[in-house]
Amino acid sequence: FTQDWIGGSALLWKHHHVLMHHAETNVEGDDPDITGELIRFNKLTTWKGHHKWQALYTWVLLPLLPLSWHFKEIYDLAAMKHCDRQMSSMARQEALFALAFRFVFIARFYAIPLYYHPSLHTLACILTCLAVGGAYLGVNFVISHNFEGAKSVLDSQDRSKHQKQDWAFEQVETSSTVGGRVLGFFHGGLNYQIEHHLFPRISHVHYHKLQPIVQQWCLDNKIKYTYYKTLPENIVSCYKHLNLLGNAKQIG
Repeated sequence: FTQDWIGGSALLWKHHHVLMHHAETNVEGDDPDITGELIRFNKLTTWKGHHKWQALYTWVLLPLLPLSWHFKEIYDLAAMKHCDRQMSSMARQEALFALAFRFVFIARFYAIPLYYHPSLHTLACILTCLAVGGAYLGVNFVISHNFEGAKSVLDSQDRSKHQKQDWAFEQVETSSTVGGRVLGFFHGGLNYQIEHHLFPRISHVHYHKLQPIVQQWCLDNKIKYTYYKTLPENIVSCYKHLNLLGNAKQIG
């Protein structure tokens, strides 16, 4: 429950990230990281007028992510439902523990500081902490699977037309790796997103050793391996990807 102590939820993380995102990466409707109406991450998401501005407003919304996590997840845990998917009733006790931890976190992070030091300065400190954390996590989550040429697993809403590909190939072609070992130290290895998706149970300290092996294997077998030397390059590519999807109602 370490994650619950700092305002997250180990249960919802397993449901959202492990069971849904890792299993169905970049599958519109199944991958919660690209499914939604506010931001059009995938060509199969219905285009709406506000999407034309998404390449700009996405980056403004990312710092607000912790507020959504801290409060919206209370309902998810109580209802045992997350991202429109019902969670197993066997996790009910874990959800109750998570709810208890969440209320303790809200008390010690929001309520107690504001109670003892009721000022705009206290509120600004809380919001700054949230914004920095949200921007850091949000940017790294978004750029990992949304970049120029990122594979959309489904080409049509009609899933009967989908020709299934090897799961590992899809993990490579829907992800990107950026930087090297130094960035990996600060990112906990998540900059090696391709390697992380292929080998999620291997410690991230080994990803820098796996990266050249995986990259060469992909080259030899004509599997697209997306690599960016620097973080700014990856961010720019993500911006272009968002801009393309935001200004094209239909993409072949």
